[in-house]
Amino acid sequence: ENWNEAIRKASGNWIKIMHHDDWFSGPNSLSAFTRMTQNDNHHSFVFCAFNNVNSSGESETIRIDSWRFRLIKRSPVNLLSKNIIGPPSNTLFKNQNYPTFDKNLKWLVDIEFYIRFMRTSIPVYMNEPLVNIGIHDEQVTVTASLNPEVEIFEHLYLTKTIGPDCFNQIMFFDAWWRLLRNLKVRELSYLVTFSGGLAIPSQVRKMIAMQRRIPLRLLNLGVVSKFLMAICYVFYRK
Repeated sequence: ENWNEAIRKASGNWIKIMHHDDWFSGPNSLSAFTRMTQNDNHHSFVFCAFNNVNSSGESETIRIDSWRFRLIKRSPVNLLSKNIIGPPSNTLFKNQNYPTFDKNLKWLVDIEFYIRFMRTSIPVYMNEPLVNIGIHDEQVTVTASLNPEVEIFEHLYLTKTIGPDCFNQIMFFDAWWRLLRNLKVRELSYLVTFSGGLAIPSQVRKMIAMQRRIPLRLLNLGVVSKFLMAICYVFYRK
């Protein structure tokens, strides 16, 4: 909600969020973002490549491939499979229609925002790493990733928010498949425990039923898992 309060007070045409543990990679980074607002009046969402920098100062540059970019432009719900945009510090977006973040989320909060925003705006990507992202042990990732209390509720919440048609996208379907596999969800009751009262989509129920028949040692083999997911997708995506 602190992000949202800052956004509410923003009076400019564009909003640039910068989290406290992130910083521009060079003196011209903000200028590069600004140029994108002047080149095309039809877009309202810009993001860039970025550098992950750990506490030892080691850096890894993260860029996206053209296939992934086409995928999210066609349907932004595919971001659930892989958040190629990265943290909000990598983004610049127009100050229009109260672009606030959903305070009910903390792990998928950025993905939900990107999906909602890009449903009415074609994203623009800059391949230059303009932002450094601080990687450390106090990040939300440490406490949220593969935490069933967080992951299950937020996946259900996001699915309810964007609608059941999202399962028609195979990468969205695969994201759910991998979540259930990685959390070793073998019974529907386990999912219900962390659902926060949200309904379990029929597609998810069928994934659980199918995965339950497969030994975990086989399910954890990448090729086998992808093959079974594809079969499940063909029959149960609707």
